[in-house]
Amino acid sequence: MNSLPIGIFLQGAALMLSLIVAIGAQNIFVISQGLAKNHVAAVCMVCALSDAVFTAVGIFLIGGALKQGSLLTQILGIGGIIFLLCYALSSFFSAYKGSHFAKIQNSANSPLAPVVAKALAVTLLNPHAYLDTVVVVGSLGATIADAQKPWFYVGVMFVSFAWFFGLGYGSRALSKLFASSRAWRIIDALVGVLMLYMAYLIAKFVFKI
Repeated sequence: MNSLPIGIFLQGAALMLSLIVAIGAQNIFVISQGLAKNHVAAVCMVCALSDAVFTAVGIFLIGGALKQGSLLTQILGIGGIIFLLCYALSSFFSAYKGSHFAKIQNSANSPLAPVVAKALAVTLLNPHAYLDTVVVVGSLGATIADAQKPWFYVGVMFVSFAWFFGLGYGSRALSKLFASSRAWRIIDALVGVLMLYMAYLIAKFVFKI
């Protein structure tokens, strides 16, 4: 493993990028708020700071104790699979009913507190988020020398902040392209398929299937 700070930084950045680009519940919520142009900065900050806390716990505190196949990893994996399956069913239902577009329209003027609460819920109640940040990032971070771990952490967080704010404000800039119920029916259907695929990947990682 490259011991130079820039090499460690890039390893952390590359790992986080490979995990965060997957369309999960957090990303979908950030996109939704970006399209609604509703408290985008606050939502992005909540998601990025949550990543900062979870990855710090994984890298600096308990990452070394988390291994593929461990009981905690299996518990988080099962929780993540259930969460993603429920999210997939919800997305397919929204695609059928065309209800997500109406929710986006209605949330355009939502107060800050409920939006932040939803951002926290979609993060803290999602075991998939813990699996990515605490288990995967933490277990790989545990292989790095203590003196180099801060560089690894900075690389991880650089990508996290850049991703969420880019996603939120990028969605806001493209909101006119998705200003129709038909577009959101297609998006919801695709999200449902992606959630099923993510559930499969988690099962494959945790249970070695």
